[in-house]
Amino acid sequence: MVKSKTKPFIITYAFKGLRKTPKGHEIIGKPMRHYLDKEGPKRHLTVAILLKDRQGKYLLQKRSKRVMDPGKLDFSVGGHIDYGLTVEEAARKEAREELGIGLRGLRWLHGPISLTNPKHLTVIFHARAVGKIRPDNDEVDPRGTRYYSTREIWKLAATGKLTRSLNAYFKRANVL
Repeated sequence: MVKSKTKPFIITYAFKGLRKTPKGHEIIGKPMRHYLDKEGPKRHLTVAILLKDRQGKYLLQKRSKRVMDPGKLDFSVGGHIDYGLTVEEAARKEAREELGIGLRGLRWLHGPISLTNPKHLTVIFHARAVGKIRPDNDEVDPRGTRYYSTREIWKLAATGKLTRSLNAYFKRANVL
């Protein structure tokens, strides 16, 4: 993220498509400045990861008070794709930044799909965490970041405790 005198932004891609390469899925698109406090004028791509443990529980991240949707539960990891990274590299980078972990068995589940906004396309991955989870307090509230059973997720969804995008994804994937 770049902090300017006006607003914080990142350099990401104006998304046009994906190209498979030996390095991973490269994004076809020109660089663009994306201001983080509003939705940009062009479609752009993000990543989201659902971490699942051996008992079939999902790690959900509780959003910190400093970010959008504070206090709500969200994908295990998620974020914008910085210009110059493949989709897979961006997923691994976000996992390190947000939870301090590596990933094993990174597998593309869905996407790019629009969950709540047609300009915001998300690639969703499944993986297992490698290492001890150490949440970044600027983005993640460690008090509610833990593994949840499907039954617990149903209850949380019914009470509005999930972010709109996670709720939309779980409905689309027939988890809810």
